Amino acid sequence: MRARKKEDLMKEDGKVLLLEQSISHIHETMLRMEKRFDQVDRRFDQVDKQFEQIDKRFEQVDKRFEQVDKRFEQVDKRFEQMDRRFEHMDAKFEAKFDKVSSKIESLDKKIDSRFDFLSDKIWKLFMWMISGFAGMLALLAHSFHWI
Repeated sequence: MRARKKEDLMKEDGKVLLLEQSISHIHETMLRMEKRFDQVDRRFDQVDKQFEQIDKRFEQVDKRFEQVDKRFEQVDKRFEQMDRRFEHMDAKFEAKFDKVSSKIESLDKKIDSRFDFLSDKIWKLFMWMISGFAGMLALLAHSFHWI
């Protein structure tokens, strides 16, 4: 019986050794997993930092876009002011061109009337000259007895 008890004890000692070895392996595996999780956690922290940097960059880009948008609004206001000025200048020019056009038309009518008057005078003087020349020829022909 005593031999059996020793066998049981040996078995229990072997079991304890195996259990301790298993626990040791599990502990080592858990330590490796913890190290891996620490590495993964560090990588996640790095990724978080990179995302934060990207967010900061996006915020900077957004601020720049807002600044550009404000500048475009200022430029639009300036263009609107310039457009109003051009429209005002266009209206002034139209009024002045209308005045000049009416003055040119009245001057054209005046020149035409005076040209017509001069043309009539020239024709009348030409007719008088021709009739005077014909009268002179008739007088000469009569005095030299050609007729």
